[in-house]
Amino acid sequence: PEPDEALRAEISAMPLSQAVEELQRLDPAGAEAVDLKNPARVRRALELVRQAGRPLAEVRRGRPGGGMECAGVCLVREREELRERIAANVEAMLAGGAVDEVRQISGQPCGGAARAIGFREIGEFLAGRLTIDECRESITTATRRYAKRQLTWCRTQLNFQSIVLNGPNTPGSALDAALRLAGRACT
Repeated sequence: PEPDEALRAEISAMPLSQAVEELQRLDPAGAEAVDLKNPARVRRALELVRQAGRPLAEVRRGRPGGGMECAGVCLVREREELRERIAANVEAMLAGGAVDEVRQISGQPCGGAARAIGFREIGEFLAGRLTIDECRESITTATRRYAKRQLTWCRTQLNFQSIVLNGPNTPGSALDAALRLAGRACT
């Protein structure tokens, strides 16, 4: 259903416990499929159930493309190369002014940015609880863990072929490989 701003505002004003209780009452099966500790997911699920007047499973079944077969590919890197690229990206992020960005917005409402990998760690550095080296290592470790969760999800949730990107593969060569795999999946 299209967003209903008045309903969204009403649900957003509810305490999480009240939203969970109502979702469990209106759609017990749907509530079991939602992370009940995640306020955004609970509120969106409740919004969908109230707006549609039917369980989440039925709402989702009616989505465009719901239940359709799809084909795709997962682009992955060798573990050591991925580790090196993550470390280089963290270095570039810190050298590019991430500490100053966090310093400038600290104490201001920043929505989802506060949940981004690096934000909390840089905040700990600015508060003097981490050295810059500990901050760098903490961001690198958190990023590696996130990448591992992504790969695990792709491997267990999707039936997609993997393309391993080794070394200096160009985007074009990866695209060519993906198109070849997708062409085989669609024949």
